[in-house]
Amino acid sequence: QGLAAVRHNADRLLLKMRSAGVLERIRKSGMQHVGPLAWCLCVMQNYEFLIDVLPAEIPIESCETDSRLRQLYQLAFAVRLDAPHLVPSLPPWLFKLKSKKSWIEDARRVGSVVETNVKQVLSRLTDSFEWKFGVGPYVLDIVFPEQALCVDVVGPGRYVGRFDDHGNVMEVFIDGQTAMKHRLATGLGWGLFVIPADEWSSMDNEKDDTSCKTEFLLQKLCGLLAGDQAIVGEKAQRLELASERL
Repeated sequence: QGLAAVRHNADRLLLKMRSAGVLERIRKSGMQHVGPLAWCLCVMQNYEFLIDVLPAEIPIESCETDSRLRQLYQLAFAVRLDAPHLVPSLPPWLFKLKSKKSWIEDARRVGSVVETNVKQVLSRLTDSFEWKFGVGPYVLDIVFPEQALCVDVVGPGRYVGRFDDHGNVMEVFIDGQTAMKHRLATGLGWGLFVIPADEWSSMDNEKDDTSCKTEFLLQKLCGLLAGDQAIVGEKAQRLELASERL
């Protein structure tokens, strides 16, 4: 309900910006302003306003940083998945962007302590998973390809909060980047299992933390991995078709 209210308010504000010519001015101001706004529209799924914001042509040097390029590629990926009917209306350059091998290499190199620990404990149970699996502009932490299941370890830096007037936390949400990543994964047909890093780390205080973590993974994952094979097969087929389309 909170997100729906945010989108509604954003729609009203964007309509005012459109009528006042603000969106057109942003479009002409350069990618340093267009990129962040376009990505916010994508997070909130206000895709129809992208037509007002994205320029018809873009010099490749406008994507001077990996983060800018990746942001735009995430946008293209999300539009194809969520609003394919808008693809013909948006500039062609957006859909010519490609992923970079370095994104996966960087993710493997800088994996967090918790992510690495989950991998180590899981390795004691099975070797049928892939570590840091690239899907378009995103890198999924752990993937079971045959079951079309992915595991995402969500650290404390990937949450945002809503506060009252006195600074007390009212609600906590995963951030926009993580929400888009999860939406992409489930939209492509992956099953999704989220491990909050604080929940995982809380087991470090147990007498035998490795046994506790192993039991945690067994309880959480066994049901998902041993699901109805017809459903698993259908999910894998959807994933394959969607990946080809994207």
